Amino acid sequence: MPVRAIAGDKMKFVALAFALLLIGAIAHADVIAPNTHAVDRCVMITNLGSYPDIYLIAETTAPGATGKTISMYAINQGECLTKGYKFNGFNVYWTTKSYIDSVGGAQSADGNSANMHLITRDINPYGGYVPDSNPKTNETLEYRLECQPYADKCMNPAGCGAPHIVSCNLTLASQGNELPPAPPDDNSTKPLHDIAIAENPFQVFWCWLMGIFGQKC
Repeated sequence: MPVRAIAGDKMKFVALAFALLLIGAIAHADVIAPNTHAVDRCVMITNLGSYPDIYLIAETTAPGATGKTISMYAINQGECLTKGYKFNGFNVYWTTKSYIDSVGGAQSADGNSANMHLITRDINPYGGYVPDSNPKTNETLEYRLECQPYADKCMNPAGCGAPHIVSCNLTLASQGNELPPAPPDDNSTKPLHDIAIAENPFQVFWCWLMGIFGQKC
């Protein structure tokens, strides 16, 4: 058989292996583990009305290293946050009402703009799974926005007429639907955000690919 034909067959085999591995990894990641059940999570911000000149903007990003922006939306007080697919990234920014008005709405906000200030990448509005020994079926996490003003409004580099906020952060105010304390060796009442869920299928695929070339992921 010609060398060129053999090389072509090998490339087809490698491509097929890549496709099958990726499909299998994604399927594996979406399978519920035995003896567990799903828990719905609602993450909300409770006091946005305290800061009428401040907008909180949620950004969902695609899985993987590129982290391409999928969507931007304004966070409303008391509404559950969403991020779509469970492996999407989720970022929260604070910005001013004047900036949002200038770009025509939250959907047009740019996370790389100097007017957008990242608060956190650590909030996960997606639910997960807990052992069947845990009766929890839903979880509510309430966060409060806390903004630090300039000591003097005129200290704002943007001028005396600009909003006098220098920084903002989110703090966990309460976790609803909490269960009674469990025995020391029982994790059945452990908070949902402390329970590991299935690993990222893209990470599985990347590690396998790097292994082919003798590299560690």
